[in-house]
Amino acid sequence: MKKSIGIKRIREELRMSGISRNIRYVMGCLLLLFAMGCRAEAAEAGNADAGAATLQQTTQYAELKEAPDAKSSTLEKLDEGTAVIVEETEDAWSRVRYKEKEGYLPNGALDSYDVGPVEELNREFQEVGENNVRIVDEYELVQQEKHTSMIWGAVIAVLVAGIFAAGIVSALRKNKEGEQQ
Repeated sequence: MKKSIGIKRIREELRMSGISRNIRYVMGCLLLLFAMGCRAEAAEAGNADAGAATLQQTTQYAELKEAPDAKSSTLEKLDEGTAVIVEETEDAWSRVRYKEKEGYLPNGALDSYDVGPVEELNREFQEVGENNVRIVDEYELVQQEKHTSMIWGAVIAVLVAGIFAAGIVSALRKNKEGEQQ
């Protein structure tokens, strides 16, 4: 059974164990992806009560309005292809969230968001997962080598101390025998 290790401790151990810069970079990227995934899960959990929100994108330059009226004040200017979360659609306007702002966009400026081929995404997630397993295995190997090295260091220190003590005892005996003669 494997022990649970904190992310901060793993990062510190990797930094101190001399793991190559590339491995640390990959671990940092994986931690970032993990953090982003946790944030997305939290956002999705927050939307569970709000109804069916959908991810859409702007089909043209659009202005995020404070109210469902072309004359209301503009909260944000959005370029074509900007992803927004559509909370609700009413008549000609949709209530959307963009970053930390909530406002309205005309329905004609929105279209479904295309995330790409699912097979390609699944393959990429599989590769990331396999890479993550390799990194964890390498980390555990480094930890095992450090532990073995510490044990051998202790054994050598005890042997050196024993040889030193035997030398001192031998010298004291010779000195004592020399005084007796």
